[in-house]
Amino acid sequence: MNKLRIFFYALVFLNLAFFAWAQGLFTAHSEIHEPQRLTQQINADSMRLVSNTPPAVAPESLATVCQAIGGLSQITADQVLRDVASLGGIAQRMPKQSYYRVFISGLATQALAESKKTALLAKKLEPIKPLSEMQVQATKRGDYRLLVGLFGDVEAAQARIALLKQNGEDAAVLEKPNVAAQLDQVVQIKAKVSVVNSQIKSIRLALTDTWVMDCTP
Repeated sequence: MNKLRIFFYALVFLNLAFFAWAQGLFTAHSEIHEPQRLTQQINADSMRLVSNTPPAVAPESLATVCQAIGGLSQITADQVLRDVASLGGIAQRMPKQSYYRVFISGLATQALAESKKTALLAKKLEPIKPLSEMQVQATKRGDYRLLVGLFGDVEAAQARIALLKQNGEDAAVLEKPNVAAQLDQVVQIKAKVSVVNSQIKSIRLALTDTWVMDCTP
């Protein structure tokens, strides 16, 4: 009789244990019964992947260009040589050369000079092509002039003036080389676009009478 009673209670206990297991009472440490753990989980919606790869650099900023800057003083030329070398570029002093310059002078404001430059560029005055780019320069009088270009000989410069006058630019004048000029240093820079542009910009702020041209082959 005692054995049957023991067996009965054991069977009841096993049934109760099975019922408790089926109800999840034995998984009290699971995620369902630990809401505090849910609050510690990472919010997937707010996750952001971070790459160790550096940001892409625009291809044009990595390109190497070569330009010559003229009309520099000895001190400025020396400084350009040092600055470009420190930035990983190549700069060298070029032999002095005599150029004929063609200007449109007497422009009252910089805005007027820039407008004149834009108008002339739109006309595409060919086939006479100057050695340098067209640029606005400030004068010591306080007004502005437009450097139409540099020319290696007087015939090419005079031909450009004639072409300008045919297009209504009667103020175009020729400036002959000044062998006694103090601002006669020329530096050729071969470096990244950003380096060359920064050098040209800083030089033009200090010396308005400079000129820029592409390197000769």
